[in-house]
Amino acid sequence: MKLKLIISSLAITFTLAGCTQPEQKQEIAVEKIEQGEAVETVHTITSQEEIESLMATLENEKWRKMDLYTGTDFMFTIDDKKVDVLIHTINKSIEMVRPNEDGNERAVILHEEAEVFYELLTGDSIENFEG
Repeated sequence: MKLKLIISSLAITFTLAGCTQPEQKQEIAVEKIEQGEAVETVHTITSQEEIESLMATLENEKWRKMDLYTGTDFMFTIDDKKVDVLIHTINKSIEMVRPNEDGNERAVILHEEAEVFYELLTGDSIENFEG
């Protein structure tokens, strides 16, 4: 009986110890794309708050199926999913494309929201974008 109690206590202790391990920090590297190739990392998002904000934006956008697309200014990977980002400076919008089971899907962020999203991605103002 004592042996079972000791084994149970040890099992509970190891289980609790495993639960209290520090969470691994997630990083998101945003890469500048030129002619289809990553040329530099323009920003690395390390703040958990910013990563959660980025994830919430992706989750809340309306994604629609699309076939082909051309042009990518930036690219990042989150939860093992690649997201291509195209900046439209004329109307201050951001187009995002990511793969899904049936091909690709697209979402567009407009105006002020695009400016906030761009700053989150690059750490810079959309006004300074040179495409």
